[in-house]
Amino acid sequence: MELKAEGIVIFVSSALFAVVNIIDGGVFIGKFADYEHFTGKPLYVMAALLTTFGLLFLIYQLGYFVYMVFSNKKDNMFRGSWPLKVLVILWCVFWAIRFSVGISGYVVRKQADEWILENVNSTFENYGNNPSTTLVDNLQRSLSCCGSTGQDSWHSMARSPRNPPDSCCQSYSSKCSAAKDAAFYSQSCSDALQQWIRTNGAIFSGIVILAIILEIVVVIVAAVFYLRKQ
Repeated sequence: MELKAEGIVIFVSSALFAVVNIIDGGVFIGKFADYEHFTGKPLYVMAALLTTFGLLFLIYQLGYFVYMVFSNKKDNMFRGSWPLKVLVILWCVFWAIRFSVGISGYVVRKQADEWILENVNSTFENYGNNPSTTLVDNLQRSLSCCGSTGQDSWHSMARSPRNPPDSCCQSYSSKCSAAKDAAFYSQSCSDALQQWIRTNGAIFSGIVILAIILEIVVVIVAAVFYLRKQ
């Protein structure tokens, strides 16, 4: 198979950016899994969609490359074989998904504040009953926070005793919260989780949009070089 330099550049760059988006989505899913209960599913679903379709596109693209190498055929985008046409369609759909995910990520992460506050409050109110106890303890330790709206919020809980649990302690140990000199985290878990979503959501969406922009630049540059040689 004879490959033009421009085609190789586009092929390699699209595969590279697909890998970047797959890793971006996968890393976000891994981090997000611990907080899905509090934040809702929209961001998780978008990351899963990006990762799943990215894998589908990458596998098909590599399969097409192997097909062209072993069949020793020449192909072009406008009068090519059906495998190439399918690849182009998948490429366009993948672009549309990435663009939608990137824009939606910025929108959803702002709306997530309301979901977080509601879910955090209801989960903290059920502390003492699993799975709420495990979810709250893991949240407070992982984000270094205490209470739904601060450590004082524990005193207004229906549970007894109304003191902050051990997971609020800055130096965690069994029954550390009962110590007279116990030092608790000062940040509320609602604020900590909202900040986490804003930061990581921005990184996730930013990488998606940046990959799209860079890929568009690569395609334009490759097209210009191709037209100049004609």
